[in-house]
Amino acid sequence: MSAELAGWCRAREQAGGTTVLVSWDDVILGALAVTDTVKGSAAAAVAELRRLGLRPVLLTGDNAATAHAVAAAAGIDEVISEALRRPRLR
Repeated sequence: MSAELAGWCRAREQAGGTTVLVSWDDVILGALAVTDTVKGSAAAAVAELRRLGLRPVLLTGDNAATAHAVAAAAGIDEVISEALRRPRLR
């Protein structure tokens, strides 16, 4: 991946997006960023949870940069990112 593309990806992730690279035969053909929209009422809801004595935590499978950007928009201080779902043992 070129330094320019890596920088583009980092910028999108720091703004709350998740980047997706499109490739064929190990050649990157394109890139796009998918961004979740944080509801306008999210920060007020998080503040109400705090008022009730609860500690809001954002737990997500997203990368750290994206997770922290979304958490900041919602007023959440504690973030657990890059969480993976593990299969249950039977």
